[in-house]
Amino acid sequence: MNSLEVRKHIQHDWTELFRLVCAIESYPQFVPCCQRAAVLTRSAQGPDTTVIDARMTVGLSALHVSYTTRTIADHSTRMISLDSIDGPLRQLRAAWTFDPDTDGGTEVGFRVEYEFESPMLGALASNLFDAMFRQMLDALERRADHVSGGFGVAAVRAVPHRTARGARAAVAAR
Repeated sequence: MNSLEVRKHIQHDWTELFRLVCAIESYPQFVPCCQRAAVLTRSAQGPDTTVIDARMTVGLSALHVSYTTRTIADHSTRMISLDSIDGPLRQLRAAWTFDPDTDGGTEVGFRVEYEFESPMLGALASNLFDAMFRQMLDALERRADHVSGGFGVAAVRAVPHRTARGARAAVAAR
């Protein structure tokens, strides 16, 4: 069984990052090697929990792997878990955690364990999956920057506030 655990501080609010991870249909736009993602069902299970079944295809060149996942997003615990429910994987289990920092950023954790049914497919596809999973947090950070117009929490704080009067004075001083 292959496993990986990574953590990264991302200078975006945890709710924004949580929302991006739950937007599975947009994965082909930013998740490395993700070629297709289709949400099959999305349902609320209580006020803080959403269950999403989705079909994903990942691949590179001639190697493509498709599988269905069940994602449980629990807003109250700031955790998103994922399990495969069909496809060539004997097991795929992943978890995202979102720990807000006092600076407005988020410590994001991503843990994954996976194993292919076929040893031959595992030998071929494990490098692809390893590379994809290692890049997940960087991809999430780039997506958050893109969606927010390049402004993370630190960038928003660094922009000086100018009143209309201050702006006129700056223009007049030129």
